Amino acid sequence: MNLQSFKYLDTKTIGKLQNPLFICSVLLLLLNDFYFKYAYANWLTGKISDFAGLFAFPYFISCFLPRYKKNIHAFTVLLFIFWKSIYSQPVIQFINEIGIPVSRVVDYTDNIALVCVGLSFLVFSKYTPPERFDFRLVYPLIIVTAFSFMATSMSRHSSWITTDDNIYKFDISKNELANRINHLYANEIEKVNDGFGETIFFDPEKKEYYITIANTDSLKTEKDAMNKEIIACLIDTTSKTDTIKARNCLAEFMIYNDWLNAGGSVLKLSGVWYYPVMIGGKKIKKKEHIIKFFEERFINKLR
Repeated sequence: MNLQSFKYLDTKTIGKLQNPLFICSVLLLLLNDFYFKYAYANWLTGKISDFAGLFAFPYFISCFLPRYKKNIHAFTVLLFIFWKSIYSQPVIQFINEIGIPVSRVVDYTDNIALVCVGLSFLVFSKYTPPERFDFRLVYPLIIVTAFSFMATSMSRHSSWITTDDNIYKFDISKNELANRINHLYANEIEKVNDGFGETIFFDPEKKEYYITIANTDSLKTEKDAMNKEIIACLIDTTSKTDTIKARNCLAEFMIYNDWLNAGGSVLKLSGVWYYPVMIGGKKIKKKEHIIKFFEERFINKLR
């Protein structure tokens, strides 16, 4: 590949794609979206993609349109603010309707990452590519970078996995098991609130833990534009019913008395929600691995 391949472009600014800071930002964006977010779900991994993307995106576009670098960086700021607001929901809904799965979380604290746009502008303006560089690296960089921008906004769809009614026996009463589940909820949600990018709320009347998400059907006011997504419900330990139905963000299950084992109880798993998560560096795909993950995260902690 020679310079003639880029005769319609400014080859000096195309060479800026080989800036180590730019390459690192693209790699960080990919690693975070495909590994860190699922292996280490916390407030930091919730923000890394914003910081890396806001550095890489205007830098990348400026390499092709260097004369408009100020406008590109300014437009990036406005685009990000709009994208992270409730007002972008009609656009997202339209994109989803044409078959492209796109999503984002409305979180105005993400705007702190806009500092990286200014850093991108400074680095782009001051960086001078080496006099000799290999243009064979340019095409792969363009492809990988474009893919990273698309991947960071693609929806991660969840799936409902039915099970063969896995049964777990406990040598405690049904009410005691329900109390342990409620206690586990409280502890786990407290950890999530301390280290994750989203705030979990509690409705004392309905005994529900929930987060707020954008509502695609109503955009009249900011209040109307947010829906509740229930992640767990406290179990009524005073219930006189024989079977208690319960669910959390991982699974749906039932608790009932074990008449064959006096004084004991049974937790019966009827299905699990599948969210793309990483275990030991591998994405969970098989049903048996998902159930094992549920057992490790939930069942074992109840015993």
